[in-house]
Amino acid sequence: MRLDPLIDAIESLEAGLLLYDADDRLVLSNRRVLELVPAVADLIKPGVRFEDVVRAAAERGYYRGAGDAIDAVVSERLMRQMLPDGRIEMHLDDAGRVVQVKESRTRDGGRLILVTDVTELRRTTAALQARVERAGTLNQLAQLISSSLDLETVLSEIARAASALLRAPVVRFWMVDEDAQTLWLAADAAEGPVDHGPNKVNIGELRGVLGWVAEHRQPLMIPNAVDDPRVHDAAWWAERGLTSFLGQPVMLDGRLLAVLVLWGREPFSFDADDEALLTRFISQAALSIRNAQLYLDTDQQRRRLQSLVEVSHRLSRGLDLAEVLDAITEAAAIFAGEAGVRLLVGDELVRASVSRGARQRPSGRSPAPPSRSPAPWSPRSGSRMRRRRRWRWSSSRTSRSPPAG
Repeated sequence: MRLDPLIDAIESLEAGLLLYDADDRLVLSNRRVLELVPAVADLIKPGVRFEDVVRAAAERGYYRGAGDAIDAVVSERLMRQMLPDGRIEMHLDDAGRVVQVKESRTRDGGRLILVTDVTELRRTTAALQARVERAGTLNQLAQLISSSLDLETVLSEIARAASALLRAPVVRFWMVDEDAQTLWLAADAAEGPVDHGPNKVNIGELRGVLGWVAEHRQPLMIPNAVDDPRVHDAAWWAERGLTSFLGQPVMLDGRLLAVLVLWGREPFSFDADDEALLTRFISQAALSIRNAQLYLDTDQQRRRLQSLVEVSHRLSRGLDLAEVLDAITEAAAIFAGEAGVRLLVGDELVRASVSRGARQRPSGRSPAPPSRSPAPWSPRSGSRMRRRRRWRWSSSRTSRSPPAG
């Protein structure tokens, strides 16, 4: 005799089906429900009470977020049937499988339950949500880059975004000055304080992974830093649970602008979206550094032009020798740094003048007194102004210790 067409239809459903009577005892189920919730498959038999199935599921870890006490879990689950849509989700295992359980009441007071696998749907939804969050973060960074010329602020925000979106507990930007051959820590984003190594070093003295990235101008990923001899301070980082290293050069027009460093607790494993995000962060950093440099150059040019106008006004006010010499000295200092002039008649020093920057030089770096040696040109063949040596000093001493990444 042929099976009931209704039974055939129930067995062909993609969803698992459970039908309980008015006394909450199981009347009917299909094979699909046994595949979706195998941990309670031994209980899915006609006559079993709904509460007994719920309790067994709670004991076997199917319900989350309702507390540790089994009775509390069961009570919370039984109360959910009173919600308008009667819909809940269950996380089945550590692999991330999720099923949606939808309940509805029958006309005789029974209960119809449909169990649907929504694992892929939830993964897709989570991926889309992550993309939306990333797009929002990148949009905020783009607005910050276009509106702020504070390089430290911009790089710090990029570092924080990279730390959150790329799952890196420590992210650092090391700025590079190829002309001065120095490298210094410009931004640091970390879950906790990371006070390790100097903040400024000479490029020629760099050792370890940071020096490797700066020298080779290539990305470097090390899954286990302890096993790589290039990581000189791997033990220090390992003590803090950070064992994976990623270094990325920040390049623009063939120049090395900075080095981006990431430390992780697990080996970095980036998908296509992560790779695109990392590339975007590096591009944003390069753009920010370029904008800051362009602003600095423009501002210096503006100051020079403003100073030249002021010098011109001073020269036009009179022919006082001291004032003329001071004005000429300031004009020379605009283009050559600190400057000074000496006026000699024969071997005799008649007048000397130095720029304001030279007069304000820190104590301990004072220049030697002006020499009274004969000038190469005598007053008879034409006056001779000699630009004094340009003075340079640093506000801080450069450490010779290797940086910590």
